[in-house]
Amino acid sequence: MALKGVLRPGYIQIRVTDLDAALAHYVDRVGLYEVSREADGRVYLRAWDEFDRHSIVLRPADMPGMDYAGFKVGSDSDLDTFAGRIKEYGIEVEEIAAGEQPGLGRRLSFIVPTGHRIELFSEMALSDHGPMTRNPEIWREEPHGMRVTRFDHCNLHGPNIDQVVEFFTEVLDFSLTEAAETPDGIAAAFLSCSNKAHDVAFIRRAEPAKFHHVAFSLDSWHEVGQAADIIGAMTSRSISARPGMASPVDRRSTSLIRLGTAMRCSQAASSITPITQNGCGRWIRSARRSFTTSAN
Repeated sequence: MALKGVLRPGYIQIRVTDLDAALAHYVDRVGLYEVSREADGRVYLRAWDEFDRHSIVLRPADMPGMDYAGFKVGSDSDLDTFAGRIKEYGIEVEEIAAGEQPGLGRRLSFIVPTGHRIELFSEMALSDHGPMTRNPEIWREEPHGMRVTRFDHCNLHGPNIDQVVEFFTEVLDFSLTEAAETPDGIAAAFLSCSNKAHDVAFIRRAEPAKFHHVAFSLDSWHEVGQAADIIGAMTSRSISARPGMASPVDRRSTSLIRLGTAMRCSQAASSITPITQNGCGRWIRSARRSFTTSAN
């Protein structure tokens, strides 16, 4: 059966105030690969196990933050369907022609009730260095840094969480996997368009369009420990480890660890949260480093 609707996160464009520092972080430490540098200053990156041309875009800017996050849909006709549904909901839709980003096809762009710009696309060029599918080796070249396998999700802060949940569930057909409710409405919402714990999270905050973190997946607990070592080498501050919970599947897992630092770095782009998946298919959060884009 053909897959339809919104399938998964595809890309995220992040504003950075120091491109060289951001590249050292994302390429040397996190373990992404540089795909291209374009004339407009943007740099395109991908993880070693991703098929698409790119998933992370860094844009030099005066203020850090997130420009937009894009989700892949099943077909071009799905774009037309969602364009109609979004407009019917009362949100303006901008259609961006293919080629505005290298390798990226036609896409829809719109602003959700929290103030964040979200995009939908159906086509992206495949990476020339993506996973092998015929007579494959384990990888084309050994991964480096934290060895992240792919872009997993993003965490966004803003007002109107009840409305953004309504929009994502009723218009984009996401599932609400968990919500923190208060007398004033939903304070935190975890939403999924796949079989994961969440593909995007929204946390209530008075200021609109705030960006907290982008998360990447890891293959094993060994690599979680390696990521923690790399984070520890990046700063003299201590790293704490304790049980915690970020989503409903985390709650059911007996092997949850959250490693964090309070370090702030104005030169870098974002916080990063590598996660890994255990044998039961439960997602485990780990190894977070926080940067100033949590208050962009």
